Amino acid sequence: MLWEIGVLIAAIAFAILVYYVIETLRALKYSLDELRVALVEVKHEISAIGTEVKGIVQTTNSVADDVNMKLKSLDSLFGSLDDVGHVVQEATSAVKESAVALISSVKTGQKLRKERAVVQARAEAARPKVAVNSTKTELIAQGATLAAKVLQMLVERKANTAAADDVSRPAAMHNTASSRQ
Repeated sequence: MLWEIGVLIAAIAFAILVYYVIETLRALKYSLDELRVALVEVKHEISAIGTEVKGIVQTTNSVADDVNMKLKSLDSLFGSLDDVGHVVQEATSAVKESAVALISSVKTGQKLRKERAVVQARAEAARPKVAVNSTKTELIAQGATLAAKVLQMLVERKANTAAADDVSRPAAMHNTASSRQ
């Protein structure tokens, strides 16, 4: 009989154990079902986010292409500005050199006038006075020559810049047309 009571207690303990194992498995099944539902929702959200990210990447690429195209078109503008800067610098240098030459000529002319005045005072009785001052005429001729050279340089630079713009403009128009397609 004792043996039968021991088997009965073992059977009851086993039944209790089975009950708790079944409850644990049910809880585990419930948790796994919830996890499956959550994973399905995450999958849908990730695919929606992936679509949005693709759209953002495409928009960013088109904006970057547009910015690159505009920067390339500005390259010719900055090149032209650089050319204009060189022309202005050359013109300034030429004007500076001519001003130095003019000042030097004026100083030399003043010395020459003083010397001529002395010579003319001595030789005044021997010849009649000349109405034209040759030093002023030479200075005016030098200034006119310098002005003509500066204008010629500016016209040549402008023609070179216009030719460079005419060459780069069809290429830029072609690039713009092809990027719009």
